[in-house]
Amino acid sequence: MAAFHDCVGSLILLSNGKNTAQRQQASEDYGNGTVFSAKPLRNDQLFEVEIDQKGTDWTGSIQIGVTAQDPKVLSLPNQLVKIATGTWVLSGASVSHDDEIIEEEYGQDLDNLEEGDTVGVMCTSSGALHFYVNGEDQGVACTGIPPTVYAAIDVFGECTQVSIVHSAASGGGSTGTLSFHTRCGKNAQLTNGQRTALRPEATYDYTDGVVLTNRALKHGEHFEVKLDEVVDCWTGSLQIGVTTHDPSTLTFPSTMTDLTSGAWLLTADGVHHDGKITGDEEIGEALDELTVGDTVGVIWKNDETIRFTINGEDQGIAATNVPAGVYGVVDLFAQTSKVTIVDHSGTPSTSPTPSSSSSSSSSLKSYSEQPIQFPTDWKLVKSLDDETVVKRGPVDADIADAIIELVELTWDYGHVGHGRDAKNLTHSRIEVTKVEQIESVHMYKAYERERKAFCERAVKRSFPKVTRDHKEGEVVTMHKISLLDDQLIPEINEHFLFHGAKREFVDAICKQGIDFRVGNAGMFGKGAYFCEMSTKADQYTDGKDGRADGEHILILAKVILGNSYIAKQANNQMVRPPCVHECSGNCQHPKSEFYNSVMGTHAHANRRLLFREFIIFEEKQCYPAYLLTYVRK
Repeated sequence: MAAFHDCVGSLILLSNGKNTAQRQQASEDYGNGTVFSAKPLRNDQLFEVEIDQKGTDWTGSIQIGVTAQDPKVLSLPNQLVKIATGTWVLSGASVSHDDEIIEEEYGQDLDNLEEGDTVGVMCTSSGALHFYVNGEDQGVACTGIPPTVYAAIDVFGECTQVSIVHSAASGGGSTGTLSFHTRCGKNAQLTNGQRTALRPEATYDYTDGVVLTNRALKHGEHFEVKLDEVVDCWTGSLQIGVTTHDPSTLTFPSTMTDLTSGAWLLTADGVHHDGKITGDEEIGEALDELTVGDTVGVIWKNDETIRFTINGEDQGIAATNVPAGVYGVVDLFAQTSKVTIVDHSGTPSTSPTPSSSSSSSSSLKSYSEQPIQFPTDWKLVKSLDDETVVKRGPVDADIADAIIELVELTWDYGHVGHGRDAKNLTHSRIEVTKVEQIESVHMYKAYERERKAFCERAVKRSFPKVTRDHKEGEVVTMHKISLLDDQLIPEINEHFLFHGAKREFVDAICKQGIDFRVGNAGMFGKGAYFCEMSTKADQYTDGKDGRADGEHILILAKVILGNSYIAKQANNQMVRPPCVHECSGNCQHPKSEFYNSVMGTHAHANRRLLFREFIIFEEKQCYPAYLLTYVRK
């Protein structure tokens, strides 16, 4: 899948899995906004971006082209057109080569484009350069383009943000494995290689969760999704069907039934066509009865009919006169909060399960009774026999990429430098340069024993979920990256959380863990503090009164929250979580029981914290799994 290169202009902030580029301080500087494709373009590959945001402070707008220069070694000027060697650029309506205009009146004028318009570039196998505006080929701009070039975009002048358009024309192909298109409803997110769609804030909003397939459905192709997660605070369930609308250009409705053209849907009310009920209501009633693990699907055939399936069972012809070229569509509506595409390609499915060991009480019990297993992803430590062994080892490339993406997805530029502990921070982003894993036998075994003990408790009585029962919203790192989710047991509220540490303490943490006994008490007592936002963790990797240049370290830890107490008032005297019976001081209740962690949301009753904090008071409830070396930009 296409993405932007890590080497960008000095004012560019990448987000959305390096698919979105924003020029920071856009009202103060019109330049320094160049971005490149992460990889060289293939022959006849269309690299296309959509203009997300424009301002009014400058003249001129987006520029697009190709360069034979490797972005890693390129010294970037403040404008793309200023690159003096091996670069072809469309600026306004003029095409330039190495900062010299070679065509003055070529195609549409890019300066006149608005938000939502798209621009693209393609090099043919014969070396011809084509530019595209809103999907329309503007013709040959020049010839003689070398075989290895990168796409280049200048987020320039009025243009302040762009996002890569992923469609069949931009490398998705017309026959590849089905996934979800990267453009989706504003409350939807994609993980698991774009095969899983979720609505993270499902308890706060029941709409804007529309997702479409990355390409049109083929004859007889079964587009089927499995229901992964639901919430119980709404009525109604998912909607599924097909639409003639291209996801790369669709203005996404809050619900698919709001579309009055080109849509055939199965909803709880029955079969809909263009916003009106046209088919069997009994089929729709089955949607509201679906539970986690059930499947629902749609099949388009060359006779221009569609059929819906429920748990693999064909429900018969639902609509006729459905043209070719329709996309599959799912609306993550109301109770439905997460679905995964069922793989019918004949290859093993990579769809995530709630965890490798926990989809029911029986599997939790089975896991808790198993002996501690050797971690198969460790590279340097070969056995669990010697508890003195500690190594800092490499990680697989896909895990490293997932962790880097998690850092980017949890970065909040708007709050850099805000808050008491963010003093003297002025950067706009951070760039992870290395990901390592901590291979510590004694810490791993201690954590695994605690994990199994929590699973035993969860068999007897489930822990309240942070996602719903706490009314504070789910942990932000949750469901961001399926490769990381798969390592966790959600039934015990296990999460990946960030911890910022000064470089001089990192070796000790690798050997001994995060030992809060040697530190000072924080706002919520003397415990180990973690956060869900990389922006917050970054504050603690050096001293706030003397910020350091160079490399810093973030720790990504597995943390068991269990039953978490929500603290809406600071209390720096805490040395353990409060009693669940709300006893003051020592618990006097005959059934003495304490919370397992604290989630700090407020400094005091009327002041919400900028970032939530998660505190544990038992060292064995966390395992510092990954070290992330980064620099500030």
